Amino acid sequence: MPPIGCTPVKGYHWAAPGDVNAFFGLMLDNVANLVLLVGLLAAHFDFDATFALRYMIPPTALGVLAGDLALTWTSIEALAEQPRNLLLAQTLQTVRILSGGFIVTSLLWASGLAALVDRRLLRGAAFFGVAALASLFGVIHSPLAGNPLVIPWDMPDLPAAAHGQTPLHMAAGYALLAVLLVAWAWWAKPKPLDDVKS
Repeated sequence: MPPIGCTPVKGYHWAAPGDVNAFFGLMLDNVANLVLLVGLLAAHFDFDATFALRYMIPPTALGVLAGDLALTWTSIEALAEQPRNLLLAQTLQTVRILSGGFIVTSLLWASGLAALVDRRLLRGAAFFGVAALASLFGVIHSPLAGNPLVIPWDMPDLPAAAHGQTPLHMAAGYALLAVLLVAWAWWAKPKPLDDVKS
């Protein structure tokens, strides 16, 4: 039985008012992110822009397409099992998390990616370590409306839709990635010649 105030979904509507605006808004957002990433790689890290446009952008576009198709399929399945209001709340909460401090997030992700492309693993780990600290205090991925800064040990009660999206969860994810990169850098460091000869 659905919670009070939530109505089960009896069918999926493939078209609804606002779909055109949503499509072009999402398209422009994706294009802007790709332009920003290629611009940062080319201008700040002297990365070959031609290589990025030829070998990085097309797979990224295909990956976004595959992700959108997978998200559509899982959303249709979820709509059949969950009340509409709860699913909408979870979707909006995820969008809120991703939009909070998105410019800082884009800079950290682009810098970390460029470091990984250059195989500077410790530098990449440093960028994701900064992301862990930033997400811990809500500089990025703030779970609250309006994206304010937060104090992780004095958080207000979050809605049920934010389950698994607290600052501690986000910071732990980034910190784990940073630790993995440090371990990878330690494992991949060149061995002394004496060790190689023996």
